[in-house]
Amino acid sequence: MTEPAVDAPIGAGRSAWRERARSVRLRGIVFVTLCAAFWALRIYYWNTNIEAPFSDMFHYVEVADNILGSFTFGVSRAPTFFTPVTPSLIAIAKLISPVHFHSVFQFLTQLLAFVGVLALAREIRLLTGHAFLAWALLGIVAVCRPSIFWSLKLATEPVGEALLYVTSAFTLATLRTQRLSLSLAAGVCCLLLGLNRPNFLPGISLVFVAILVRPGTVQLRDARRGQHWRSGQAFGRTLGVRQLALPAVFLCGFLGLWSPWIARNYINYGVFMPTSTSGYFGVIWDQGGAPIRIGRYESLKLADGSEFSQFGLNHILEAWERLPTPVERSRFIQMLSSAWLAANWPDIPRATLGRLRHLLLNRGASGLTKLSREELFRSSSTGVQFPYLDAAWINVLLLDKTPTVCVLSLVGLFFFLVRFTDAGLALTGLFLVPWIAGAAVMGVTRIVESLVAFDIWLAFFGISSFVGDMLGKPIGPAQVLRARGQGEPRIIK
Repeated sequence: MTEPAVDAPIGAGRSAWRERARSVRLRGIVFVTLCAAFWALRIYYWNTNIEAPFSDMFHYVEVADNILGSFTFGVSRAPTFFTPVTPSLIAIAKLISPVHFHSVFQFLTQLLAFVGVLALAREIRLLTGHAFLAWALLGIVAVCRPSIFWSLKLATEPVGEALLYVTSAFTLATLRTQRLSLSLAAGVCCLLLGLNRPNFLPGISLVFVAILVRPGTVQLRDARRGQHWRSGQAFGRTLGVRQLALPAVFLCGFLGLWSPWIARNYINYGVFMPTSTSGYFGVIWDQGGAPIRIGRYESLKLADGSEFSQFGLNHILEAWERLPTPVERSRFIQMLSSAWLAANWPDIPRATLGRLRHLLLNRGASGLTKLSREELFRSSSTGVQFPYLDAAWINVLLLDKTPTVCVLSLVGLFFFLVRFTDAGLALTGLFLVPWIAGAAVMGVTRIVESLVAFDIWLAFFGISSFVGDMLGKPIGPAQVLRARGQGEPRIIK
């Protein structure tokens, strides 16, 4: 009678061990498959498509050559026209291999994106307690059409996407651990992201706010454990040393890296240029200096007392080219864009909504491609005539932006804000505000291409949260925190 009582727990233990082993093996297979899909699709796309740099991409290479040759970070006629992030990465690729720098650049940007996605997936797993959400992010990025498409190009889009994942991972890790080193890294990455694509800069303020308010919960937890931080009063609130140190270190990384670029522009060219001249061109890109509302004005009065009435982007470029020095050209485009904003500010909100609608309904490379943005892979069949574009079946499986996905991503972001407020606030700044900031300036669809993959994941998260609520298994922090008290969250299979 005693043997079954002894053998039953042993058998149950062996069964549980085998179940865990199968679970670990399955997770390993899924992980390896998703990683293989990420690299296989990109490498195959690079091997079957060739595109020589042109337009902005050609100028990025030119700036990279000047960085290596004279450390000037610009071109002779327009030394402040481009931001330095993408050209600097191209310069690094040229240092590694002057002949095959394009391939090196592709590998470097995708390696950065791959590491960033893995780090961000880990933070999502630790934050939510659900591993399937992490697998979903890796899988979505692996088969995301714009992510694969832009990985081929010497452009700001693949660099921006990679920096977006790395920045998000460092930000969530900072909120989770409260480590000063991670906060410094988050500030540096935020600056690189914003300087590479300036429409990310406004949203970084929300990242700063999230880091500023998050340590209050840690301070409360430490107080319960008997570990009290020194504190002071500000605006009626108690602020601890850590609550001030984390955002201060974030600002040190952010402003410390930004200052050399601003100082370089002012000392060498006599203009305050926080980003680049191309950003001022972006302000007047859609309208060419003409009024948003017809008849609002006939000419723009500039800050130096002159007037400009030759509207149209080509006329502006001609006037800009006629100026003899880089300083005069930079000041001219600054004055013109400022005058245009001052004259059109009542109509900008309506124009922003119109551009947002355009960004939601349309997708594309906005002229910066000679390859198809939609059909990435061609069929390998031979000896068959087909009257349409002979696209491979793999194109059907690729994920992309649609109006429905964009709406569902807002639902997912809402769930994230409600259930993970601090992290949701940071992600709002990184993934929602750039849409609005970009649409406030111009309606070029490629300004949001680097956001598409995570927007799809947010839509998936929104659907998962809704289904979880309906099934009585909500995705939220309550059961995760209860699993280990105040410690690391338990990962729910």
